[in-house]
Amino acid sequence: MIKEKIIQFFKNKFVYPIALAVCFVAIFGLGIWIGAEKVAYCVQQPSTINFSLFWDAYNKLQANFIDTGKIDDGKIVYGAIKGMTESLGDPYTAFFTPDEAKKFNDDLSGSFEGIGVEIGIKKDQLTVVAPLKDTPGQKAGLKSGDIITNIDGKSTTNMTTDSAVNLIRGQKGTDVTLTVYRDGWTETKDMVITRDTIVIPAMNGKL
Repeated sequence: MIKEKIIQFFKNKFVYPIALAVCFVAIFGLGIWIGAEKVAYCVQQPSTINFSLFWDAYNKLQANFIDTGKIDDGKIVYGAIKGMTESLGDPYTAFFTPDEAKKFNDDLSGSFEGIGVEIGIKKDQLTVVAPLKDTPGQKAGLKSGDIITNIDGKSTTNMTTDSAVNLIRGQKGTDVTLTVYRDGWTETKDMVITRDTIVIPAMNGKL
């Protein structure tokens, strides 16, 4: 009797379409879930590398770091990928975080907001390679060969060029203070430079 009532219930012209729809949604959702699981494991892991050391270090950080609230999983992943890339020792192979990728694309677009100075590492010191013409950096008096010892009070010792660029660049109209040393000076000098939109001039040449 109960079985007949259940059958009659599903034959009801109002309930039957709803039941079909629910079944369809359930089956469709299951298919998506299974597909997602397959996609998550579609990347083949190299058999020559044992990643258990990486996860062991990660778990130790989670368990023993004094302030776990400062652990940023995104930065850990980006740092691991960056380290893996840099281990190749190839200056033409690099990994960009989203912020670095934006800076790179800004460079390609021909303009950015900063002080308009090319910098590099020379003899382990952050050095001005050349200020662009008519930019805040040039107008402030920066010259090729100037050594930048501090950026907004932060020491540039062991600082990478990319890190220095990230500190020097900023929103148009804001200030950055560079502590500079130049051959012939007896002491460093602070230069307060107001950032502006820097347009990279097009290069004209003849072959």
